Amino acid sequence: MELVKPYAKLWNLPNDELTVKCAQLCYASEKPPKDINAWLEEKWNNGHKSIFRHATYYYAIPIIVCTEKMRDYFKISPYVGYYENNEWVFVSINGQTYREVPWFHHLFKYSTSEFGLLGFINNEEDREGINKILRKTVLVQTQISTSRELNRTSPNNICEQSTRYCNFTQDKFDGKVKICEPWWFKDEENAIQNHYLRACDISTNVYRELINFGMKPQDARGVLPLDTATKVVYTYRIEEWKHILNLRYYGETGKPHPNAKISANQIREVLNTCFDYEYFPESYDQIF
Repeated sequence: MELVKPYAKLWNLPNDELTVKCAQLCYASEKPPKDINAWLEEKWNNGHKSIFRHATYYYAIPIIVCTEKMRDYFKISPYVGYYENNEWVFVSINGQTYREVPWFHHLFKYSTSEFGLLGFINNEEDREGINKILRKTVLVQTQISTSRELNRTSPNNICEQSTRYCNFTQDKFDGKVKICEPWWFKDEENAIQNHYLRACDISTNVYRELINFGMKPQDARGVLPLDTATKVVYTYRIEEWKHILNLRYYGETGKPHPNAKISANQIREVLNTCFDYEYFPESYDQIF
């Protein structure tokens, strides 16, 4: 058993590389595919489509060529980020939607990048509108119990390390089950901490013994503590991240669990590095 700390990290990667890395995180696989395009097609054809939700495509479409039908779709689809001004329609979509809606491919000449999208900002209204549809990917290490809380408030662009397929007794995990340090844990020893560590140690040792007896990880995981460390990748538009932080950091509907608030605050801090100002302030009163 090993104690580790929670953290959040921004992932800025090209679409194909990001999709592969998200899939590999689920199974703790580190071997890169020899042919990334063939690998991606195989995953898609085998029905592993959710990993493509982490890829992002941006468009800046002249409003005069954007049909009413297109604009209606942009407005109602939960998979599309949409903002328009007097001249342009700005869109962000995920990779699964890009593959499933054929006519997006016909908009290729209007495709752009995040940097290109930001170049259209001419006023404060544009800045707010375009910033909201930017998509950001964050890797979070936290407790399994905390990931459940984050996942429950998320629009489901999630790739999480699998306790079913990952065998924590293997060398790739240093042969150890990792426990993510809870919010109340202190540097100095005390009776509660000692009992907690002993219970975690017993559980993780039993897990190891069950694996050694021949039980599969998908069944042996039943004895793992809820504070077992997990890694999760989330990709959301800034407006979606705002909803998650409202619940798990700002406490809009009730006081968040302290572990969830720690992870949400770490997410808030890495998202703020994407802007030249504090987009998500520390205080709830500053944002509403």
